Amino acid sequence: MEANNKPQKTVRAWIGEGDKRVEFDMPVETARNLRNLQRIIREQNELNEKNKTIAMQTKEFNFNNQTINFELKNKNIMVNATEMANAFGKKCIKFLELENTLELVKKLVERENLALESQKIDNSQSPNSDFGKSENSESQGGNSDFGNQSQKVISPFENEKKYTLGDEFTSKGKLVKVVRGGSSPGTWMDRRIAIAFAMWLDAEFYLWVCETIDEILFGSFREEEAILKSIAGIQQKIFEKEEALKSNPALKELDDLRKAEKMERRRYDNLKNAKITGFKTLFSQSEMTGQ
Repeated sequence: MEANNKPQKTVRAWIGEGDKRVEFDMPVETARNLRNLQRIIREQNELNEKNKTIAMQTKEFNFNNQTINFELKNKNIMVNATEMANAFGKKCIKFLELENTLELVKKLVERENLALESQKIDNSQSPNSDFGKSENSESQGGNSDFGNQSQKVISPFENEKKYTLGDEFTSKGKLVKVVRGGSSPGTWMDRRIAIAFAMWLDAEFYLWVCETIDEILFGSFREEEAILKSIAGIQQKIFEKEEALKSNPALKELDDLRKAEKMERRRYDNLKNAKITGFKTLFSQSEMTGQ
């Protein structure tokens, strides 16, 4: 049997833009698969961007008539240190200039970089780790087969670079961020530094900051726990009521009456059925059919 040498249907495709644009013929099925892959990548990237927006929210709290903003971002909390300092008529620069503070920031920068490197390793070992590689093999028909071409889904850690202590105390800071203008100006501190700053300002304020951070991070869990306790309490009361009713003479009498009613109904149905059967036997089948 001769092999089917019927040429594949192709479509005109290209990669690159401007002077780097290269056109080629691509099998229709390969083009369809590539479009589906590109759609999945686009949807994933849109979801990543949406998650970044959802992940950041600012909550406003009040301490002794002083508004203090807490920013929740990527499971971490930043606190507006300028507002913290204003509550006591102080400047956060005094705290930031302390040797112990600089050492704390330095250690946290080192930890953040280690965590970032670990996340990159985990990301490279994921099932999508082959994304970003492309293969251009020539098919027997002379067409470029891009069926193995993949594009990389943008990871949240894709553009993260190792940063130094010099990145802190600027608008790029992750631990101590200085925001000039906008809706949330001021110096913002990572929760660990903010807690140390609060202790430097005032012991009672330190406790308030710790409790506020706990409420932001774990408040929903406490609410869920309270609901579960409430459900357990209701279930216990139901059980106790059921046990009490079991020994109640009135309930037993009611149960006996229901059983007696069922028995009488069964007797009635049996009697009615017996009458119908006896009536049928009085006549022959020909008489019943009128023949």
